[in-house]
Amino acid sequence: MGSSISIAVIRGEVMPVKKAGNFYILFDVGALFGGVVAGCISDRYEAPAKIAAGFMSVAIPSILLYQNFGRVLQLMNSTLMVIAGFFVGGSITLYHNCNLC
Repeated sequence: MGSSISIAVIRGEVMPVKKAGNFYILFDVGALFGGVVAGCISDRYEAPAKIAAGFMSVAIPSILLYQNFGRVLQLMNSTLMVIAGFFVGGSITLYHNCNLC
């Protein structure tokens, strides 16, 4: 018989796997919208490298904000997860789908 994972330990806090998965979905939703917005801005201004750099320069502080303030309130955790996903997803989308030479 196989075993299954029933809890996730995130920064010392025990969280049910379903709840951790729901937070990851929020990151994905932010990344989806970030990719679309970054792509639209990139197409409009024809500057994918600059847009990707701009998104990445905001992605790093958003991840640090999540790391430091994500456990204050569940609403703040969710909001910061979407914001981090937006900027990380936007920069990754441009990096993978555009010629940044």
